[in-house]
Amino acid sequence: MTPTFYIALRFLFHRKRAFILSLCGVVFGVAIFICTQAQTQGFTKNFIDATLGSSGAIMLRGQFSPRYGNLYVAPKNANVAAARRRYFEGITNAAEIMRISRRFPNVVACAPVLRGTLTARAEFETATVDLFGIDPALHLRTTDIGRQIIDGRFDDFRNNPSSLIVGSRLAEALGVKVGDLVQLLSPNGEYWRFTVAAIARGGVGSVDSTRIYCQSKIAQRLLHKPYPATMILYKLRDPDSAPELADHFEQLFQHEARSWQEREESNLQLLLTLRVSTGITVSLIILLAGFGIFNVLTMTVLSKMKEIAILRSMGYSRRDVSAIFLWQGALIAGLGSVIGCLVGGLSVIAVSRIPLRVRGILYADYFPVASDWHHYLWATLLAMLAVAIATWVPAHRAGCPQGGHPVSTAAADTHLVEPAESPLTPESWGKLGMWNFLAGDAMSFGGLLAAYGALRYGDPHWPTPSSILGITLTAGMTFLLVCSSVTMVEALAGFKTGNQQKLKRYLGLTILGGIIFLCCQAYEWTHLIEHGQSIQKNNFGATFFILTGFHGMHVFSGVVYLSVIMARALSGAYTNPHNNEIEIAALYWHFVDLVWILVFTFVYLV
Repeated sequence: MTPTFYIALRFLFHRKRAFILSLCGVVFGVAIFICTQAQTQGFTKNFIDATLGSSGAIMLRGQFSPRYGNLYVAPKNANVAAARRRYFEGITNAAEIMRISRRFPNVVACAPVLRGTLTARAEFETATVDLFGIDPALHLRTTDIGRQIIDGRFDDFRNNPSSLIVGSRLAEALGVKVGDLVQLLSPNGEYWRFTVAAIARGGVGSVDSTRIYCQSKIAQRLLHKPYPATMILYKLRDPDSAPELADHFEQLFQHEARSWQEREESNLQLLLTLRVSTGITVSLIILLAGFGIFNVLTMTVLSKMKEIAILRSMGYSRRDVSAIFLWQGALIAGLGSVIGCLVGGLSVIAVSRIPLRVRGILYADYFPVASDWHHYLWATLLAMLAVAIATWVPAHRAGCPQGGHPVSTAAADTHLVEPAESPLTPESWGKLGMWNFLAGDAMSFGGLLAAYGALRYGDPHWPTPSSILGITLTAGMTFLLVCSSVTMVEALAGFKTGNQQKLKRYLGLTILGGIIFLCCQAYEWTHLIEHGQSIQKNNFGATFFILTGFHGMHVFSGVVYLSVIMARALSGAYTNPHNNEIEIAALYWHFVDLVWILVFTFVYLV
């Protein structure tokens, strides 16, 4: 064990209160990051598996031919090329296409489907249904319909041409169960009677609420179609490569081919947005832990100036002194990441057992989770990065104390390590309470950012933010808040060193920065309202004013909070260096600054 590492351990374990709180911040941030990423990826995986199991990785549909056959120059844009096609309904040579398709190594199976829209009636209930006429044997190999049966038997459907498989939510809407009769209205106005052989739950709401399966030959007679199929579904060994194979099939067969990524693009974008916004929001906790470590180490450096002087007089270089504090940060980051990964893994297991009734875009009775080693890697890297940034400045400052002036050996009269402190004190509970509040508040902002992303990607008419919002003004406001974080750190440093004038000066500058920010935001709101924007106008206006207003409320609360601190400082209430009221207020102000950086990035820039 090197001397610098030993001294770093002594410094850490003789400041148990600060060490435990800093460690808890990293552990909590890493664990929550892993848990939320497993949840969001679980929902995504659940949706993808249900989509592939119900509609295949590739869907080959009607034949097309160029609308303008005499064009010598092919359009560069694929969308333009698709718009210039003439489509023909149905697939007349489905057997030949499937025979050729099976030669591709990525194709596991393929199945023809004759699709049509009909009206279904059962007792006194009616519904518009999406009829799938299928070949039972081929469809069973291509999709997950066999595993999707929740009532009845697939063999009963295969052996009885006058039977149906009904989607679970459609069965609830019609009020039918296995063995009941369902009537389908054909295009010529004739009702055909069928028996419900099974009920299937695919896991995708739009499928379970509309789809009915019958045998393909019956569907062809019922729909009065001259062709045996309207589409062909494909199961692939590598579903992620579906777009490339779909493009190849289009060129080879001259039929429209759509991959599952293209068919579900909007839903996948929504799930991705929720995952990214959740990850970034939870990363706030790790960044806040970094700010806490920054404050702890900065105060440690200020309180250890005499010990640092002793080390320098004993022959330790500036690099050795800096290494002591870098080791402290590395120990907190390493230990916090390991414990956080363990807690995160246990949390994922616990969350997967929580009952959850989801009946919307997908179906779930429990929280779907999907553990991935990438979650643990990213959580650890974020923790290491945040702690490294937070540690570097105090470590550099420790290596160059008092502007580099020579140190005196008279400092040797002091002890190298201060007496141990109890982790259970009123001061530590106050800081822990603020951490709990900030963690809950981070979730509130995360929910708002997730809702913003969901509404934005679900609205094709969403305006470009730069065309409405003043980016230059807001960039200045962002710079102002970042500077106010710096002045807050300087105010805290003044308090710890007993420099009351420095405390009051920089605390006043922090309050002034918050007031100027609020004035700029009031000007921005007034300008936008005068130009027709409002919370009632559209989703953009609603999300913008709610998000920025919620953050502005936090800034206003912070200004009031710091003003109270300022009043107490003017009255001489902060002469005790062990008082941590200012440090707690600094945590809140740093949180407000970090949240604004996220809001500025996602609302104004992206």
